Amino acid sequence: MDEYIRQQRALGFKYRVQGSLLKSYAAFAHERGDTFIVVDTVLEWSREAPSATQKRNRLLTVRRLAVSVHADNPQHQIPPVDVFGGPFLWLVRGWVFFRGICRLVNRIGIDEEVRLHSVGFAAGAKALLRQLVLLGDEAFDTQLSSG
Repeated sequence: MDEYIRQQRALGFKYRVQGSLLKSYAAFAHERGDTFIVVDTVLEWSREAPSATQKRNRLLTVRRLAVSVHADNPQHQIPPVDVFGGPFLWLVRGWVFFRGICRLVNRIGIDEEVRLHSVGFAAGAKALLRQLVLLGDEAFDTQLSSG
């Protein structure tokens, strides 16, 4: 595992968080007597994370290591990628949020420039929030009366 972390850093990755996650997993696995990556141990360790995002991050970090070391020794098991959900859920939630903002923008009648700018989501969200702050309660009154 230390060699894998060194390789990742040599490739230009900082690998600070991932390195500490892998060391944490190694300690957890060692306590259970595992000498190879075992799917059940990876899942049990991943489930200890406080959020769904962190659980997925733990799983994927160990999975990347498992894919690498499995090539040299097939006794290392490769955990499934989708145990804690996939990135599609985040994409859908972001799209729903974005669509809601677009509907609000249309109802309020914010100028076309801001609407076009909102295609670049982060910059557009900032511009929309600025406009909403400037409009104050009027924006929400408009939304409630037309929705």
